[in-house]
Amino acid sequence: MLLQQIKTLLDQQGYELTHFEKLIEVPVDLINVVLEEDEKQRPQYLTISLYPSMADLEESIFVQFYFQFPFEVKPENLSLATREIGNVNRLLALGHFNLSKDERVIYFKYVLAFPKDVEMKPGFLNDIMDMCLFPLEKFSNQFEAIATSIGS
Repeated sequence: MLLQQIKTLLDQQGYELTHFEKLIEVPVDLINVVLEEDEKQRPQYLTISLYPSMADLEESIFVQFYFQFPFEVKPENLSLATREIGNVNRLLALGHFNLSKDERVIYFKYVLAFPKDVEMKPGFLNDIMDMCLFPLEKFSNQFEAIATSIGS
């Protein structure tokens, strides 16, 4: 299974991982890649999962890479945060930032369409991880400053 391949490759690359089996509350298998704590010592995780609704596709598996920042957007800063997310998204080659449904949390998401009958290579996964982790590190402080500032 592709998720097991990804888990093995990430483990070989030295990432700390937690693997969660399907649960009633979370109806998909997922891997949490434990990232370094941020400057405020808050834990951070990149979650990798497969799209279960895509099981009927003939040739593809959809792999989601998802990260949620550990801060909330103040309601009075929503307009500015939305504008900044759009500005940053124009710079990204891979994935995008967005706001959660309740517009309180900024997240990053990238969905990879991967062939079902191909084994994932270590260098390919490493490239994907680099392209997902770079914007998280690059824009974290910028987004938090905008989301949590007073008097914006």
